[in-house]
Amino acid sequence: MPKLDTHHLHQSPVSAPCRAVQLHLFQLRTQTKEIPSVVVHDLDLAKGEHREPAYLEVNPRGCVPCLTTPWGSVAESRAIMLYLAELAGIVAQPAARASFGTPDGSSQAPINTGLPLKLWTRAKVAEWLDWDQGVWYAAISEAVYPVAFGGASEPDAKALEKVTAAGQTLVAALGDKPFITGDDWTVADLSIAMSATLLQLIHFRFDGELAPLSAYMGRMTELPGWWEVNKAFDTWRAADFPPPADEGDGDDAA
Repeated sequence: MPKLDTHHLHQSPVSAPCRAVQLHLFQLRTQTKEIPSVVVHDLDLAKGEHREPAYLEVNPRGCVPCLTTPWGSVAESRAIMLYLAELAGIVAQPAARASFGTPDGSSQAPINTGLPLKLWTRAKVAEWLDWDQGVWYAAISEAVYPVAFGGASEPDAKALEKVTAAGQTLVAALGDKPFITGDDWTVADLSIAMSATLLQLIHFRFDGELAPLSAYMGRMTELPGWWEVNKAFDTWRAADFPPPADEGDGDDAA
């Protein structure tokens, strides 16, 4: 088997998907020393470094993040987190992995990899990762990107309606649970929460019927490494997207 310490993460520190991967790594490192070291390579997307020939050799699609492993490259943040969760499970909890397929989840994992042992819960994590990419992140991008990168003065009203509708779906799914599948965070929560941070760029607030999402995001910010991972994003946001003078420093979406 190739050495497990030859992993490299190519990313942008302000990208929401990249920050989800970084936060996942932070959670794993706080629980075990068994996972391989990951060398981080920051790319400046504004300068087009993700389109330069050197990076296109790593990921021909030119997107971030991308993780290079001893076996090849893995692109897309959600796939990377699933890989890291499986890898952590293999190297840090081999005994528990022997019964990971039990439908009732009778075995207890020594660490939380972000991907539970119970088959049903694993399926729900995959479901919510798909929802995040295809619905939540897509709706947020439609509302935020024209303002953040396209010169629009304000978000499109119909795009905001999509964000609200998706938020209502999330509120209903959470119910009384602290996290999307139950009592513990999963990689789905990391991805969903980092997508939500983009709403800060348009000062979208989780209030009214979306108020439970404010509490949800509050729980996510308590995870180890949240503020460290988001430092570059928060600095960029504060400099380029300050709140309107009449809003002060009120609570935005995240």
